[in-house]
Amino acid sequence: MSMKCPDGHSSTASDFCSECGLALTSAPAPATAAPAPAPATTGGREKCPKCHTDRDDASAQFCGVCAYDFVNKVGGNVVPPPPPAVTLSPSAVVDGPGPELKRQTQAATPSGARMDIEVVVNGGTPLKFSLFDEESLIGRKSTSVAQTLGIEGDGALARRQIMITRQSDGSYSVRDLDSANGTKVNGTDVKPGIEQPLKVGDVIAVGEFTRITVKAIRQS
Repeated sequence: MSMKCPDGHSSTASDFCSECGLALTSAPAPATAAPAPAPATTGGREKCPKCHTDRDDASAQFCGVCAYDFVNKVGGNVVPPPPPAVTLSPSAVVDGPGPELKRQTQAATPSGARMDIEVVVNGGTPLKFSLFDEESLIGRKSTSVAQTLGIEGDGALARRQIMITRQSDGSYSVRDLDSANGTKVNGTDVKPGIEQPLKVGDVIAVGEFTRITVKAIRQS
């Protein structure tokens, strides 16, 4: 069986013309790369790979939530989690704006000596509280320990971390209750069981990233 080449020769070969050497079959087309997958979309809109929210529109370069750059495929700040919670026993009362709480004792409105403190956990929103008891136990939130302040969001806190005590002269002190990670006041270690005097402005560091600031001391 003979093949016809493009120039009209009869060729006894099936790949190249036996007369002139021209190719008798077309070379296979070069392979092409598979198209890149389309960006994830939700309801027809592209989804931000950082914070998983919808792109405002197809022409928006940056994510409206985390500032991810859709054009250059870079950037984007991870959305921070909500601040850790702090729970109160009936003996700790919020001073100023905050969750609505009731003091579950006979005295509906606390009065007399008290210490006002501000609690910040891991750089979150400062929370203000007033301590009225002669002894106020503070530590990691627990259902098995009767605490004045139970703090969530810092696993390095002990359930019985510190005791803040009102002395007979109206002053206040803090002592570490032999916690595993210790307690500092203004950067100085507090020896377990030793009363460390407190004054307005002192910062008590406990756990890994919990800070308690003395905002006011009221003797009556």
